[in-house]
Amino acid sequence: MTSPVKIKKLIAKHIPTSTAQLADLYYDSLFRYLDDDQKITLKKYRNEKLEIIIDAEGANAVAVKFGVVVYDAFDEYLGGLTAITMNPPTDGMLWNYSPSYLFKIEKYGIVCVYVRQARLNSGEIWNFFNPQLVVEELSKRVAGISKEDLQVVD
Repeated sequence: MTSPVKIKKLIAKHIPTSTAQLADLYYDSLFRYLDDDQKITLKKYRNEKLEIIIDAEGANAVAVKFGVVVYDAFDEYLGGLTAITMNPPTDGMLWNYSPSYLFKIEKYGIVCVYVRQARLNSGEIWNFFNPQLVVEELSKRVAGISKEDLQVVD
């Protein structure tokens, strides 16, 4: 069975340390002069992180588990996470990722997202059984990827 969830779009946005420090400075020093929207925007950028935004669809899915794998600018495995939504997939699902050495992803890092599991409205759980497929596709962009890299800790 093919995946019941289709990933339509992925945005990976790195918030570097310099941006976080500047946002922190503005937030603290100008807080009383800012309107609510400006406070929300600055608060969003106060910490270094990797924002992962997934747009996905799946008419029969009621919950989804995505595998997220991150490689740095030197094609070295940086880590990964399991991004879970306990709701049907939609546009704009957001996860923050803050591994050690996050600066190494700046400019040339690679983020891979795939569907690991989906709970269907019938109660059935669909499982992804072919990690080699992800390895083959990602190896076109990253040297040295292995199936072990896809074993993200839940």
